[in-house]
Amino acid sequence: GLWFHVDGAYGAFGAVDPAARPRFAGMERADSVALDPHKWLHVPIECGAVLVRDAEMQRATYSVVPPYLDSARTPDPDNPRWTMEYSFTLTSQMRAL
Repeated sequence: GLWFHVDGAYGAFGAVDPAARPRFAGMERADSVALDPHKWLHVPIECGAVLVRDAEMQRATYSVVPPYLDSARTPDPDNPRWTMEYSFTLTSQMRAL
């Protein structure tokens, strides 16, 4: 199947308004929704979010852990996966998460 993504970076927060909610019909069926809280919620610009219905499917898509990084891992029962396993970038800071 196809991955249904909604880029709601600017407008998705409009769905919280009951009067505007019908305009967002179908967004609840998305596999992922991107949000930029800094555009409406007055938070730091680094604050971005992606809501994902199936995190394991996203990890399976993006996770490529080369041996030189895998050997640097230390077991952490509270966070068994690295953030790089859910994105194709390794250099961006994850301060907003």
